[in-house]
Amino acid sequence: MVALAFVVPVTLMVLGSLRSPQQPPPKGLELWPDDPRWANYSTVGAFLDWPTYLLNSAAVVAVAVPITVLMSSAAGLVLRAGHRTGRWLVAVTCGVGLLVPASALWVPRVVLFRSLGLADHTLSIVAPIVAATTPFGVLLFLLAYSRLPTVWFEVAATEGLSLFQTWWRVALPSARGAAFAVGLITFVYAWSDFIDPLTLVASPERWPLALGLRSLAETEASLFPIYLAAAVLATAPAALVFLVAHRALFTLAEGDRR
Repeated sequence: MVALAFVVPVTLMVLGSLRSPQQPPPKGLELWPDDPRWANYSTVGAFLDWPTYLLNSAAVVAVAVPITVLMSSAAGLVLRAGHRTGRWLVAVTCGVGLLVPASALWVPRVVLFRSLGLADHTLSIVAPIVAATTPFGVLLFLLAYSRLPTVWFEVAATEGLSLFQTWWRVALPSARGAAFAVGLITFVYAWSDFIDPLTLVASPERWPLALGLRSLAETEASLFPIYLAAAVLATAPAALVFLVAHRALFTLAEGDRR
């Protein structure tokens, strides 16, 4: 029932993308346009360089997802292997970090990046992701590692494995469900991120798809079906990844639990 509330806007977006441009909006709820205009999707290219924006978003995701998974998983293992007092202190700090409003970081981040010469580039968006995107991923891996038998880590230490080798050979393969979940969350975040590109990337040819849609949002209301068609094209990859991945996510989580 709760999920239906999120399906309604997506449904209206798809239906609106099929309406004929240059026509007034329907009176009331229109279940299906009388004359669906599938050509609106091919017309998007005349108003928006969406292939370039799509490639920019793909580049961001291709860098952001593996970096976040690796950084989060490594940080989670360091917390798991540390002293209990220090572990909980860092865990509480991560929790506090989740409470910091994102808007409080916009201006300092822009000033820092511009002073370092890292602004106005597509991959500038990835720089904050080097810090594992969000403390939530670190806490998720800490929880996953805390459920692993302590004897595994003791045997690894007895066999002379370093902390890095223990992470790569023992911990990370045993937390595939957490890695999959963090990767999926990072994909959705990086794909739909609008504020970071808006503040860090000025050149239109370097915009990701989420920011590229902004140029269509300022068009006249009669062209909104074109804008909604572009929004569908921007939403489809994330929705497709989630639909394909959700079954594998639960399968991996169940395997880790066993």
